[in-house]
Order: sequence, then C-alpha cells, then structure tokens
Amino acid sequence: EKDKGSSGTIRQKKPVGPKLPVGAAPEAGPSRNARRKEAAKKRKEAEAAAKALEASIAAKAPPPPPAKDVATMAPDELLKEQKKLKKKLKQVEELETKVAGGLAPSAEQREKLARKAALADELAQVEARL
Repeated sequence: EKDKGSSGTIRQKKPVGPKLPVGAAPEAGPSRNARRKEAAKKRKEAEAAAKALEASIAAKAPPPPPAKDVATMAPDELLKEQKKLKKKLKQVEELETKVAGGLAPSAEQREKLARKAALADELAQVEARL
C-alpha cells in the first residue's frame, strides 16, 4: 500500500512487525561480548587439543638412531660425517636464536634442540680422529 505524506508525496508504508511490549528488545542472537567469549573458548579448546596431540606424538616417537662408530670409519667418511654434524649444529643454533626471538618450537624442533649436546659430542669424536 502507498500512503500520501503531509507534503503530498507518495511513500511506501513500512511493514509492521509483531507488537512488542514497551522496553522489550526484538529477538536477537548473543551479544557481541558473548560471541567473543565463545570464540575465545573454542580457541582455547583447540589449543589444548593440539597440545595433547603433540604430547601423544612425542611420547610415541622412536628413539634416536645409535651414533656411528667413529673408530671404524675411513678418512673420507670422517670428513663427510664432520661436515654433516657441523651442518646439524648450525641448524640447531639458528633454531635456538629463533626460539629466543619468540618462535614456539614444534615437537620435531624440540627434539632437534635436545640433541644439541649429543651432536657436539659426536663432532668432537670425529674431529679427534681426523
């Protein structure tokens, strides 16, 4: 339906919804704050689930391979092993600087950081044979 306003112009009538008591708000979803709280709760649950999964994976991780016997290696093998160990130690040191800068390490990265001492010992053994 169309209605003629006081100025003589024709305007569309607004549809009238259900009558609400005075002071009552129309039905709406949860408030913005409630939605934020719900989203934060879901994030925390997801993080907790991720940590639990990470812990279970770390618990099932196979033991590290045994160190190679340096005494039976040929000189060229010793050089290759030295180069490989130096590279691994360099990667561990770079990872340490990233962690110090605020990076949250993954399970694999934590394992790599934990092996630093063993890598240094292996490197010392190899260098002693050279």
